[in-house]
Amino acid sequence: MEAGRRDLREVRGSFAAALAATGTGAALVSWAFRQEPDPDRCNGCGLCAKVCPCSNIEVAGGRARIRERGRCAHCMACVHFCPRQAMTIRGRRVRPELQYHHPGVTAADLFA
Repeated sequence: MEAGRRDLREVRGSFAAALAATGTGAALVSWAFRQEPDPDRCNGCGLCAKVCPCSNIEVAGGRARIRERGRCAHCMACVHFCPRQAMTIRGRRVRPELQYHHPGVTAADLFA
């Protein structure tokens, strides 16, 4: 590491962390990263519900549904693991080539 530069793990109390801790900041994050399933693309496979660390997605009537907006951690796992790009961010789909998967972790690893 270069002299004078700190590892990001050492940074505490960043502006982003402080912003997210406030009511206004949390509302901004919730608005900016609002995930919503696209009913025309969702096939009800349930992968989004399985990868959600908050158990905040359920499949009902063959379609994914967000249970409670305030419980979302905005981790984007549902967006990046959806095989049909049915989870959108503020109505916009993430193209398959932009979906991120850690090369050493598969969806099956998350359920083990």
